[in-house]
Amino acid sequence: MSVGCPFKEQPISSHIRVQCLLFLEDTLRNFYVPFARQVNESYSDQEKKLLARIIRLLTFRMEGQLFEPCFSCKSVRHEFISFFCAQNYFRFTLSTGCPFSITARTKCLHELVIKLRCFFVCQIDRCSVRERKILSRVKRILVH
Repeated sequence: MSVGCPFKEQPISSHIRVQCLLFLEDTLRNFYVPFARQVNESYSDQEKKLLARIIRLLTFRMEGQLFEPCFSCKSVRHEFISFFCAQNYFRFTLSTGCPFSITARTKCLHELVIKLRCFFVCQIDRCSVRERKILSRVKRILVH
């Protein structure tokens, strides 16, 4: 028996959504951007595709699109618990072996695609003005 998307089972309140998006913005600005600069190679084609997917997800959400549960949502139940306990769902994890590599940067972007998609699945109402502003700032951080 498959487990549905954990976020679909319990929609997130507007206040928590804003807090999580602010945490995402802060994480990208203070962790991801400096981290990505430490990788001394330009973005690979795969990374560019992942960035494009992230930008599309953010744009769709800003335009009021609703998302269907996906397979990847079923695999995040353990993260769901930590999400509601400590609003750090968008935290990145780096490998200890070679943290400043294209592989690590690609892994972070892939992880962000999955987490954003799962996060947006729970949205049952339109994006608030405040959320839209945060998402717009997040897009600007990622477009470089």
